[in-house]
Amino acid sequence: MPKKDEQLAIQRRYKVFKSNEIIKASKSDFTLKELKVLSFLISMIKRGDSIDKIYEFNISDYWKIAGITKSGKNNKDIKACLQVLRDKSFWITDGKNKEYTVSWLSKVWIDNEKNKAQVRFDEDIQRYIMGVYDDFSAWSLLYELPMASKYSIILYELAKSYALQGKHKFTLDELKYKLGATNYTSYKDFRRRALDVAKKEINNFTDIHIEYEPDYKGRKVVAIEIIITERDERDKWHSDYYAEHLLDGQMTLEEIVKEREMLERKEGTK
Repeated sequence: MPKKDEQLAIQRRYKVFKSNEIIKASKSDFTLKELKVLSFLISMIKRGDSIDKIYEFNISDYWKIAGITKSGKNNKDIKACLQVLRDKSFWITDGKNKEYTVSWLSKVWIDNEKNKAQVRFDEDIQRYIMGVYDDFSAWSLLYELPMASKYSIILYELAKSYALQGKHKFTLDELKYKLGATNYTSYKDFRRRALDVAKKEINNFTDIHIEYEPDYKGRKVVAIEIIITERDERDKWHSDYYAEHLLDGQMTLEEIVKEREMLERKEGTK
């Protein structure tokens, strides 16, 4: 593997740190591209970095890391994503009665000549993403990069924040709100277009396995319990392998699903 490609593979495995507090409290109305860019930016943070540190990356390298073929639209896309992360604020609770607004980024620079971007995180958000909390979750950037649905990324991060408990029950309305899926008025549509898609991608590409169980009141679904299982090291290796191969165009999701099912059947017969 060429030296530069080797470095890109290493960057795909950088860790993303988020406090469980901010994962559980936030509601995401970001797009899939914006969520991936955000995770990529957080993965550049290293323990001990100063609050005012400026992070720089090559825009072309980002698209290679994300497994996205270069096109004339890519630079416009990255600028649009960074602008949203800079401009879109949200509320954080400080104690019982105080709230304040923060953005993910406080400043963005683009060098069109060198095709590079620089970002500085909002000072007030940094303590939630620098791994200084006792109660935080961490995962490989690689797990989120192959996901084709924003619901997969959001549900994955929520599941990681409850992984120690092994399960968590959300009201149906609460889960729709957190996933940014309130447009699905029927449970059938929400299950098919959000939950089932997210479950498939999480179970194929990440370090956890999830199932979900609907909770009924009469014939109406009123809550969803997410059951979370940590994968063993062998299964995590398979997740890495599939994520890398999908990003590099060596396997399709359909091929990965079939191979996963075959492996699970083999494991079940031992």
